[in-house]
Amino acid sequence: MEEYYRILGLEQGAQLAEIKRAYFKLVRQFPPEKDPEHFQQIRKAYEQLTRNEGRENGPSFEALKDPLAQSMMKQITKARECGDDILFRDTAEEAWKYFPDKIQFLYLLVMAQRLCGNTGKAVKNGELLVKKDPGNPWFWRELAFSYMERGYTQKAFPALEKAYDLGIRDKDFILLYSGECAEYGETDKAFAMLREMVENPKDWEKEDLPEYMEAYAALLLMDAEQETSCFMEIGTSLLHALEIQGKYLQEEAVVIILLLSQFLNNPLWGEKEFELAEKIMQNVQEITDNSTMQEIADDEGIQEFIKTAQIGMRLEKLEMDARFGKTMRLAAEAFYAMSQDDMCDAYIRKFAITDTKLCMIMEKEEILKQAEILKQEYGFLYKEIEPFLQQLSDEKNLIFLKERLLKDYGRMYLEFNEGYFAEKYPQEMKRFTGTSFYEGDMPYVRTENKVGRNAPCPCGSGKKYKQCCGRK
Repeated sequence: MEEYYRILGLEQGAQLAEIKRAYFKLVRQFPPEKDPEHFQQIRKAYEQLTRNEGRENGPSFEALKDPLAQSMMKQITKARECGDDILFRDTAEEAWKYFPDKIQFLYLLVMAQRLCGNTGKAVKNGELLVKKDPGNPWFWRELAFSYMERGYTQKAFPALEKAYDLGIRDKDFILLYSGECAEYGETDKAFAMLREMVENPKDWEKEDLPEYMEAYAALLLMDAEQETSCFMEIGTSLLHALEIQGKYLQEEAVVIILLLSQFLNNPLWGEKEFELAEKIMQNVQEITDNSTMQEIADDEGIQEFIKTAQIGMRLEKLEMDARFGKTMRLAAEAFYAMSQDDMCDAYIRKFAITDTKLCMIMEKEEILKQAEILKQEYGFLYKEIEPFLQQLSDEKNLIFLKERLLKDYGRMYLEFNEGYFAEKYPQEMKRFTGTSFYEGDMPYVRTENKVGRNAPCPCGSGKKYKQCCGRK
């Protein structure tokens, strides 16, 4: 058990609420889409340390009559209670071999295989589980969680949807499924299930408070990213919850106030929204001592979460702005988003920026017009691309800039074999490089003679080809 506490960054014997807080903090940093292996470790530790919570929830099976089956079930139960995952898995596997008609052993085997990190086998047996009884919601839930831990997020979504439609409503499931709904664009459904989850704060158990506040954080994030007008409903509900449960919510409440501070630029907010946000912030400050607020505000995990939320909100807003074309949206990704991602490879980012710069040169007039909008409304991006915009305005040196970028791009393109500039302006690529590029499924066939070494360079520099582009 000590290892599981260590994974969550806790001391042994931590309370259930502390375990849940640590879990939610870590899955924000390491979601399954970003780091499935780390997510699997975090999930396993969380399940182990909360194994006795909600034990009464689960599928119902007919009673075992065979004495051997009963004995093996007792061994499985004991192994689960002791946290012996290996014994749990091995006994469940043996029981399933002996009693292939007792589906409860297969269900337990899938759970055990996930806990042991055998996610591939858990997925395979989870698929067998739902095939044997496609109407059992708990089987679909187990399959969905197996998919998530394996990193199969696209397969997980329909499994989550099926489990929800069949009636699964536990808080852990709702938080996971609502996040995937938001990821796949079904924000209305995500809003509805999260609102339903938080509607009765008087009935909340103290140890469940981290999950409820996580739901509020998700609602605020979606409202900001989608620029909807739901804040009055969400904020009023949140303020009511803070008034009832506030004394137990210091850490979660500070996360909420940090989120709100990032979302104050929602263009749909009016005087009422700002007044409500101010009330929430005042409430949090009243229930939280200064040392706790400072400690949480300095927490790297929370800061990373806030940073990620802010980046996502900014990019989503620009993506939905019809005044910008695809090239400017690519610029937001290359110049801004990639620079904020510590895991982004520097060479990949260089190619993305070069690709985008060439497109911007080809669309110079349109880009410079859009830059004025950026300067007024999207300062975070304008700051990143301002140096290049100045180069773009320099008509005298623009042709030399384009030639240099094309040289770099042509070299990198051979490694990546894809790019928006090559796709949108294939004639420019052919004219400059003199190499073959595929158009659809048909190879490009050269219609002109190959440029001679002593011939004028086709880039227009006036130099011989061997002294210009032929030297690269």
